[in-house]
Parts: sequence; structure tokens; C-alpha cells
Amino acid sequence: MKNTNKGFTLVELLVVIAMLAILSTVTVIGLTGCIEQAKLSVDQQEVEQMNTVLDASKVAGAPETIKELADLLKASDLNTKDGITASASGYAIYWFHNEKYNQIVLAKESDGSVHHPVDDSAMVTAFTAAQQANDASVYNLKKLAIGVFVGDTQYETLAAAIAAEFANSDSVTIDLYNDEYFAEPVTIPAGKSLVLNLNGCSISSVMTENKGSALITNNGTFTINDATGKGLITTSALKPDMKDSPSYANNVINNYGVLILNGGTIENTTTEGYCTYAVDTYAGSTFEMNGGFLESKFDALRIYASGNKVVTVDISGGTITGSGSAIWLQNLGTANVNISGGTFVDTNATDSWAAIHLGQNSSTDAEGYTVEISGGVVTGNIYVQAQLSDSVTISNVTVSGEIIRDNDNNSKN
Repeated sequence: MKNTNKGFTLVELLVVIAMLAILSTVTVIGLTGCIEQAKLSVDQQEVEQMNTVLDASKVAGAPETIKELADLLKASDLNTKDGITASASGYAIYWFHNEKYNQIVLAKESDGSVHHPVDDSAMVTAFTAAQQANDASVYNLKKLAIGVFVGDTQYETLAAAIAAEFANSDSVTIDLYNDEYFAEPVTIPAGKSLVLNLNGCSISSVMTENKGSALITNNGTFTINDATGKGLITTSALKPDMKDSPSYANNVINNYGVLILNGGTIENTTTEGYCTYAVDTYAGSTFEMNGGFLESKFDALRIYASGNKVVTVDISGGTITGSGSAIWLQNLGTANVNISGGTFVDTNATDSWAAIHLGQNSSTDAEGYTVEISGGVVTGNIYVQAQLSDSVTISNVTVSGEIIRDNDNNSKN
């Protein structure tokens, strides 16, 4: 019987494969186009939302600077933390701002051709020309991820802002609008004044060297503000110096000048070592705390007095928390300490050094000391070394533990 089953020839198979490949390519191209169109639609909606916010702001005064725009967008719960980026490939979202226009625009990054809005042809033409010319009136909103502002000047890091601004001015105000991770150590020079507005943002870093270090060293005047209650300056030492001498401390802030804390949290999360403080304020310095938080796994605030230089501390508010002591006054010199308010917490119930620990056994001379505690709440003990006993007055303070005026020299070393 003759076999009537006939298979495909090689040519026929190749033709079928080629047709499938063409159909597949067409399908992928079509699907990709649909996805990109969907992304453009999402971007367009975001642009419309921001322009609605801009239009509403014109009654009270539309933003004139990128910092004012960032404020406005944040107040409207629009996320600026990671910058505002377009979903569609090759596009960006811009702020077009000059004497005539105040507009959010979605356009191609390559040539500035506008996708939305396009109802004002004069604006479209002006924007494209300005974008191609790299004119300052066109601002790519992805840059909002870089959130360090001095006025309307934007810097990538706090360190860059400090270096550039102090080269031309003795007094600088810096606003943060985004978190800065792996921040590099910075120094505020003597004779310079810095106001840092955290605006709910965080500055964080890790100290990797096993020697004395600090994220911020203040030799001038340094004021920290945070109206949100969420701002944070935090660091930890991976290899903290294990020596007992406090000169090897790993701190968040070393203060040799004037440090004023009005808000925000200064936090040292180092879990090993011994001398790790949130703030270490040295002889000749001034520390004023009106609000905010100091926190450390060991002592949160060390007051280090030595020689003839006076260290002055004035605390009227805020919370200081340490697992060693909230405050440790190491009396090797002269200090004026006034505590009229605030909360002071020792989180280690087995620790013998107290929430407020005044004194060190190496001191034999407390002449010139004045320590007055006239308010506040203390969770733990207040410990006063024998040499300081006559120089310390305590009244009107709530203490959960005891007020110990000790003569047995059981103190830190």
C-alpha cells in the first residue's frame, strides 16, 4: 500500500519559523509600545497633579526657587526623597520657571520635545529651546534626590555645602530635604556659624577606623533645628577604640565651640567599646539644649572639663538617654552646668553610674565648679562625687532613684 503521509520540507519549516519570528517581533514591539504608552500616561497624571498644586499656590505666592518648590511638593505629600523621575524611558519631569512661566513639564531628555502639557504652543517652543540650551530656567526634578540646600543653591552632600559656603561666608544656613547616607565627616571651622535645619531628614554614617573619631567636629557655632521631630544625625563605630582614655572616643559630635540643640535626635549606636558619646563637649566649649534627643548605648553626653578653660552647659528641655549615663560630668577642670528642665534616662537598671553622674575619682579640686539642677525628670539616680558635693545644688527635680552624694570614690575611670 502506498504511503500517503508526507512531512514538511526543510524549506517549508524555515518559512514557518521565519513567519513566527516576524509575528513574535511585531507582538513584542506592540506590547512594548503599549507599556511605554501606559508609563507616559502615569507620568502625565503626575505632571497634572503637580501643576494643580502649583496653580493653587499662586494665590499665596507661587514658588520662586527650587527650595520653595520642594517645600510645596512635600507639603502636598508628593514624594521628593528619591527625586521625581519619569516612568517612561527617555523622558524626564522638569520645572520650567522664568519671568513668564511656572510650569511642570514632561519632555524627552534628548531634545526637549514636550509630551505634556502641549496646549500652550508658545510655552512648548520656549521650553524646548531652554532645555536644549541647558538654561537655568529648566530644572530636572530628579535632582531633588540631592537634598542639601543653601538658599536656592543645591549641593550633593553636607560636606560639599560646608566647604563651598564657608569659603565665602562666616554664617551659613543649610536645609536638608533628603536623607544622606554614608555621610563623610565634616568640621565647622572656628569663627564660622552654621544653622542646620534637618526638616525631618537623616544624616547617617559609619566610622570604620579604630581610633578617636566624630561625624561632626564643631569649632565654631553650630545650631541644629528640626520642626518635625523626625530629624536624625546618627553614626556608629565598626571598630571602636577599646582604650579607656576618653581622648580616644568615637562620637557623633565633638564640640569645641558653641553647640545649640533645638530639635532632632543625635544618636550613637555603637554597641562595643567604652567611650562612645552622642555629644562630647570639651573644655572651653558651650552646649545649650532646648529640645530634641541625645541617645547612646553608653554615655549620651560627656562634659569634659580640664585646665583653666571653662565648659558651660545649659539644658532647659529635650531628652537625654544613655545605657551608661544620660550625662557624665568628668571634672578635671572647671565647669558651669545649669539643668532647669528636660528628661534624663539611664536605661541600664544594673548600672551603678546613675542617669546624671557628676564627678570622676581622679579629680581632687572642684574649685570654680557650679552645678545647679533646678528642674527636669530623672529616671535613675543622681550621683555626686565627694569633691563636687559642695558645688552641686539640687531642687525641684523629679528623681525615680536616689540622690547620692558619695565619698567612696566609686566613679568612672
